[in-house]
Amino acid sequence: MTKKIKVEMSCTRDSRDTIRFRFRDESSRVEFFAFDLSLEDFASFITNRTLSEIEATVKRLEVVGKEKITQKRSTLVPEELGHDRDKIKKFVEQQKEGDWFIDSYIGSQSSIVHTKEGVVVNYNVYRFVDKVQD
Repeated sequence: MTKKIKVEMSCTRDSRDTIRFRFRDESSRVEFFAFDLSLEDFASFITNRTLSEIEATVKRLEVVGKEKITQKRSTLVPEELGHDRDKIKKFVEQQKEGDWFIDSYIGSQSSIVHTKEGVVVNYNVYRFVDKVQD
C-alpha cells in the first residue's frame, strides 16, 4: 500500500548521549515510528556507512494517513461516585460509543464541573476516518 502523508520528524539528544528519532503523521497526529541511536551509530548513519541493526518501535500504522476527528462530550456523574477522580475516570472509560475512542484525561480545570444537577465530567472522544481527497 502506498499513501502520501505529511510527516513530522523530531530528533533530540538526551543526557545519555543518545539521539532519538520520532516520526509522527500530521493528519492522524500519531507517532508511528521511533528509534534511538548512539552517537557512534548516528555518525555512521549521517555518513552513509552501514548501520548495525537497531531496535525500533513501529505502531498504529492502521491509522497513518487518516484524519483524527475529535469531539467533546459531557455527562452527569452518578452520585455514588462522589468527587473521586479515579472513579470518575473509570466511569468515563465505560462511556464507549461505537467506533469512537475515549480520551479519559480529566486533569484540566474544566474536566469536572459542579452544577445544580450534580457533578458533570467533560472529556473528548476521537476516531480516525479516511481523508477526503481535494
